[in-house]
Amino acid sequence: AKHWANCALSEFFAQGDLEAEKGLPVSLLCDRNSTELASSQRDFIRFIVLPAFEVLGSIIPEVKRIVVPQLLQNLEYWESMVETD
Repeated sequence: AKHWANCALSEFFAQGDLEAEKGLPVSLLCDRNSTELASSQRDFIRFIVLPAFEVLGSIIPEVKRIVVPQLLQNLEYWESMVETD
């Protein structure tokens, strides 16, 4: 989980750096000075990913049975990482 989260944040930070260089407002999760790995992942899963897959799971039972429990496990992991930071 950490490896892919760090890969994603590296891309986000590169975008934020370009936005800052151009004098634009830095997009959410793209500011390397204020974005924390654990809390950003927790919130991304909680507010974006999990709700989307819960809706998808209401249409595709395998998603509800397989993917949603994995997302809940991932969410639990990132919540524990926030608590230890």
